[in-house]
Amino acid sequence: AAAAAAAGGDSGGFALAGAAAGAAPSRPAAAAAGRADASVPFLSLSYGYLPLVWGATLSHYLPALLEEAGAILPVAAATFGLDGSGLPRLAADHAVTQFLQGAVLLASAGLSLLLTRKVGSRPWLVLTPQCATILGFTAELWYLLVR
Repeated sequence: AAAAAAAGGDSGGFALAGAAAGAAPSRPAAAAAGRADASVPFLSLSYGYLPLVWGATLSHYLPALLEEAGAILPVAAATFGLDGSGLPRLAADHAVTQFLQGAVLLASAGLSLLLTRKVGSRPWLVLTPQCATILGFTAELWYLLVR
């Protein structure tokens, strides 16, 4: 145990089998030894896409929510054979729905960029491929949803 402590191992005498067999050191051990580990696994960085996915889902369902859901009372009355012409009907203009779709997509893209930066713990320049992919997905979603 004293030899392991002198060599940089743990001082408690507990060593992993892989470390004793000469396996590569773990990330904390590599960082403690002064070696830079610049790679972040893709699965860790992929959590940055979640706000964009949630925003795209909300943006997709906004027209149904704002333009069609306001007619729920007349439609429900017609389902039961009643005259629903006097019941209130609310509907947002299509331009308002498009504006809200765009605002949700832009906000979710910004949150995705910030979350990617937070999860990656790297400078923006290193995360350029991830950020470019987020912006590319946002442009595609804009083309598909906001028009």
